Amino acid sequence: MIGVANNRILISKGSTVALIDLKFKALLGSLDFYAKSKLPGSVKPPRVATLLKCPVVAGNSMRSRKTFALVLLSNAKDNINAIEHVSIDTGLGRLRDAIGKGLQSGAKTTPQFVGMPSLITTAEYQDSTTETAELLKRSKVASDETVKFFEEAKQLKAKKKVQEFDDKVVAFFKNEKNNTSSNDTTGKNESHQQQFQVFEVEKDRVLDPKFVTEIVSLVVDSTDGPHHNLSIYDFFLPEKAFTYLLTHPLFPSQFASGLLSALADYPRLLRQAIVTCPQIPCIDLIEQLSVTDNEDIFKDVITRLVEEFSNDKITQTTFKLIKLSAAGEIASFDLDKIIHTILATNCGFEILNSFIDSNGLVLSLHYSKNETQLSKLYKKTQDKVNCITADTQLLALVTQGLVLADKLKSKNKKHKNKFQKEKSSYERIGCF
Repeated sequence: MIGVANNRILISKGSTVALIDLKFKALLGSLDFYAKSKLPGSVKPPRVATLLKCPVVAGNSMRSRKTFALVLLSNAKDNINAIEHVSIDTGLGRLRDAIGKGLQSGAKTTPQFVGMPSLITTAEYQDSTTETAELLKRSKVASDETVKFFEEAKQLKAKKKVQEFDDKVVAFFKNEKNNTSSNDTTGKNESHQQQFQVFEVEKDRVLDPKFVTEIVSLVVDSTDGPHHNLSIYDFFLPEKAFTYLLTHPLFPSQFASGLLSALADYPRLLRQAIVTCPQIPCIDLIEQLSVTDNEDIFKDVITRLVEEFSNDKITQTTFKLIKLSAAGEIASFDLDKIIHTILATNCGFEILNSFIDSNGLVLSLHYSKNETQLSKLYKKTQDKVNCITADTQLLALVTQGLVLADKLKSKNKKHKNKFQKEKSSYERIGCF
């Protein structure tokens, strides 16, 4: 255990290192260095992570929230030792950093959710004490309603009533009344015709983040650990409800990592997750560029990377993926395919610039070993440059031609007007 900032510590167990907020009793983040070794049939030897050193920072501003830790990874059986450098974002030590990340006991009980009543009250209350009591009463009612609905949602899943789950979950989140019964054929037909709905901050119900996490867990299987090997229940896929959840800002972070891989067999949901699901890690998005053959999905990923992550972050993450692929810890990462697709679709040159940083960090390491690949990249890039140059020159010629045509047209118009004036003058003096 090592302190990293005020009220925040790093702890390690097995091959996992976790960042804990002691004030709010929250797990801010964790990293398993050898998650693959825990998979069935894995031949990778497990290692023990031991914290060596971590500079303490204030952790109360954007400049003082970053630090790092040195971690010793060892395996006594095989006499293997290695030191890893891990970058750490301590957060700002505020409540919002800990929301939805509270530490929970291992005992499984009925979840209790905080009721979120409307804070807008009328002038009917004469004093703050009465108003506070009324707000607490509303909170209790909202909490009981949420717990009751969650139990109903679990029952619907157990009975595999996908359509009813779809309708009722969306209606509850949208704060709407849903009276569709399982025997109401008309209601079912109307429900089928409804369009997919998305989160709307002005209209939707304010809910406990823990409740959102529990609802997502009814759709996404995380039995092997919430951070790894997510999968979608084949027998229970409420597409409308899950589409809505993918647009919700409280979509739990523990289900975001690995979500794109879990949705590989569901292209529509995959695109929805790429475009709207919050907290999708940069590494998952870049890995998706390597595995997808769908041009629309490729462009969606490019757009999100450009809008959400810095060039440095993309470059560092790509370099990390190359290292993981070389070590056999992930499936083959094909940087050549990504570059080829960028050049072929003419989309994502901002990402190409991120791959090639000021020192050529990624591409120099990847391509310098293969002169053929480097020559191929140079040729494709040069062809693009030549094409753009030719288009620019052609545009300049067309523009110049249009300008000359306008000048000639204007000159002819002036001559015509002058001729008309002279003709009128001659007519007045009787020459015509």
